[in-house]
Amino acid sequence: MKTAEKLLEKLVQKYQEMLAQVREVRRAVLKADTDKMHELSAAMDKTQLEARTIEGELAPYIEQYPELSESILFRDRMSLIEQILQVRESILPKCKGVLAVNRNELGKIANGRVLMKGYHSNLQKKGRLIKISK
Repeated sequence: MKTAEKLLEKLVQKYQEMLAQVREVRRAVLKADTDKMHELSAAMDKTQLEARTIEGELAPYIEQYPELSESILFRDRMSLIEQILQVRESILPKCKGVLAVNRNELGKIANGRVLMKGYHSNLQKKGRLIKISK
């Protein structure tokens, strides 16, 4: 039972960390800071993987001790998960907007490259070899 409580404590810490990260992502999205969004997304993926691992370790204890699901830590865990989901849902439309803008800009860049490849100067290349003899 002590092990299960320790796992729940670690899990709550991971979800608190994840909530802080998703809030940072929201700030980055509002600023359209794609570099920061990418960096935070990688950090969140790592934290989420760690949380998933702890969840896997905790699952057998929850089956063995059903009273765990009524503990304060378990309720904290559920509350954090709900908050994370709410923040993620709130930033999803903004993320799609930033993505659409970036796609549009990339399309313009690609179109400009194609146009520039078709441009050839009318200047003829005239070159002479210059020999300097002493």
